[in-house]
Amino acid sequence: MDRIFQDKINDLKKQNLYRDQNSINERLSRQKELINFSSNDYLGLAECSISGISNVAQIPFGSSGSRLTTGTHLEHKELEDCISNWKGCEDTIIFSSGYLANLGALSALIDKEDVVFIDELAHSCMWDALRIHNVRKYIFAHNDSQELKTLIQKYRHQYTNSFIITESVFSMDGDIAPLGDLKAIADEYSSFLYIDEAHSTGIYGITGAGLISEYKEKNPKHDFSNLIQMGTLSKAIGLEGGYISGSSFLIDFLRNKARTYVYSTASSPFLMKIAQHNIQKIIQENDLRQKLFNNIKYLDSLLTNLQAKNEANIKNKFHWTNFGSPIFTIQFQDINECLTVSNKLLEKGFICTSIRPPTVKIPRLRICISSKHTHHQILSFCTALSIALAA
Repeated sequence: MDRIFQDKINDLKKQNLYRDQNSINERLSRQKELINFSSNDYLGLAECSISGISNVAQIPFGSSGSRLTTGTHLEHKELEDCISNWKGCEDTIIFSSGYLANLGALSALIDKEDVVFIDELAHSCMWDALRIHNVRKYIFAHNDSQELKTLIQKYRHQYTNSFIITESVFSMDGDIAPLGDLKAIADEYSSFLYIDEAHSTGIYGITGAGLISEYKEKNPKHDFSNLIQMGTLSKAIGLEGGYISGSSFLIDFLRNKARTYVYSTASSPFLMKIAQHNIQKIIQENDLRQKLFNNIKYLDSLLTNLQAKNEANIKNKFHWTNFGSPIFTIQFQDINECLTVSNKLLEKGFICTSIRPPTVKIPRLRICISSKHTHHQILSFCTALSIALAA
């Protein structure tokens, strides 16, 4: 019977779509000597110690059960209150991962009589939630608010409730959704606006609460009762877990109906305490975000110069993108070339992972900048990248 899976693996290898866990394990053994340019740890908080966190030694590592049985601890409630205050929402529910937050929330919220309008590049866990329940959905072109409006004008009236689903910062390209346009459309057509803030939280806004908070700061008189915020404790917060923030009635409903919450062991109380500490650090230490954006601008200038040098050589011409977020991409038409450049960077001491189909349509290097990178490391990375591209 194993031959079935062996044949499938061989097919993946022939297409250069095979992910080799052994090579990842080998890379882990060299982790201390490698500089990571693929991490979502945008503020460097994943590598912080627990020194300075009070009473941490008395907090249990395990929760002992699901949140509705024996798994709820004081640390869960404290963190939920912390996130609610940070995000400017009435209440918050914590899940064991961002994937489970999206899967559980969307599965619970959307009924058969409802309709979804979803950005074509929304994260895969959102699509999984819609597929599992065979939800009626209409797909609008990426960040195309005009196409969304055309679709919602045509179909909204046929359904009970309507949900517009997108991300604020998209994980694979780092571009930003037109939040103002989406909010206006949601208001006009009595729709919920469900936004994944995984790659925005911790980075944008006066306190780092994300792009939605930044939008709220600029539009304090707007009604945000139709807004549902999803986020993670990974990425900029540096840990693991996910959450949904919104109205108290919304969150109370999810506590009763989101299956990935009801039937999952609760997150570690120990991690909940550290997450609260990291959020306070983000709020209070604005220099972390300032350094991050300084590094973004520096890499942007280096890649601009590198592209200018390559303009004269069509063979080595490359396409890169950045939209002001920590995520940069260098796109390739050929998967082999993308893998080759990634491997050459690894040989020079840099982790820069290749992202391939089916995750994305066009293979690319996904470069992630962090506040912990030094300008010397960024310059060394770009030098190695230039050599790898020219080879």
